[in-house]
Amino acid sequence: MTVLFNLFDLCITLKLVNRFGVEIELNPLAKMLINNHKHIILFKLFWVVLYVLVIYKNKNSGIAKVGNVLVFIVYGVLTCYHLINMLLIYVNS
Repeated sequence: MTVLFNLFDLCITLKLVNRFGVEIELNPLAKMLINNHKHIILFKLFWVVLYVLVIYKNKNSGIAKVGNVLVFIVYGVLTCYHLINMLLIYVNS
């Protein structure tokens, strides 16, 4: 589910950047890469694959389980944030 949240974040971020400009991106590293969609997609995919590999390799570890839950919560909140913003944009357009 976290991977889906991450992909949703990428899609919405690209849509918002296309509409409002780079200033909408809050992540400073992503902001540097976002001008080239290929770079930001590769950057996000690299981190998602790395995350999945690390969690899978350490799936029985307590730290990995806690980390997985924390990442899930962060991306869940971020997804809600994006959904609310998209709704506000839709209502106000």
